[in-house]
Amino acid sequence: MYFATIKKSTFSLYSAVNFFFAVLLPGYSLLIGDSTIFYLIYLYWWQELLASAIEGIYYAKNREAYPEISTNPFWARLFLLFVYFVFIIIFFGLVSDWGNDQRIKKNLEIFFFRDIFFMINLVGLVLNDWLHKKTAAQKLIISNDPFKGRMMVMHISIILGGSTLFIGNTAWAGFPFLLIKAYLDYKQNKMNIQEGSN
Repeated sequence: MYFATIKKSTFSLYSAVNFFFAVLLPGYSLLIGDSTIFYLIYLYWWQELLASAIEGIYYAKNREAYPEISTNPFWARLFLLFVYFVFIIIFFGLVSDWGNDQRIKKNLEIFFFRDIFFMINLVGLVLNDWLHKKTAAQKLIISNDPFKGRMMVMHISIILGGSTLFIGNTAWAGFPFLLIKAYLDYKQNKMNIQEGSN
């Protein structure tokens, strides 16, 4: 589910704030050694889940605002998120750090929302997304297609992000992942702006 027709000035502010909380702040956390690959992917998973929930609430309250809706059921999107959740916890949270008690402990703190940087990141991303939807100036287009919009960004991010582990599951392995995420978000935001201007 994604919102396509948002005025460009609002989208620019949204993109800037999203870049800060999705790339710059996690990047700083990596630099000081307070982050892991699991931190990044788990953060983006929660961002997608909560953004979908926010959009679902807006749709339920104002169905007439949506002139077009995908035939794909919403549960298909949630099912994919559930599959990714299991994969992220097992592979990125446990298997990739197996034998490193310090990293496993860190991942558990992140999982149970006991990591300060993670919570600041997550709250910032969700508030930015909520305000972005609330200030939408035009009618919105919703799509439940699990292979469009930000879900596609997540598919590619997880696949390419996982490949960064081949250079070693260190803090530095997170930086290529951050660059991938930033580029994919930029491309998706640019596409949404173009769709909204049509």
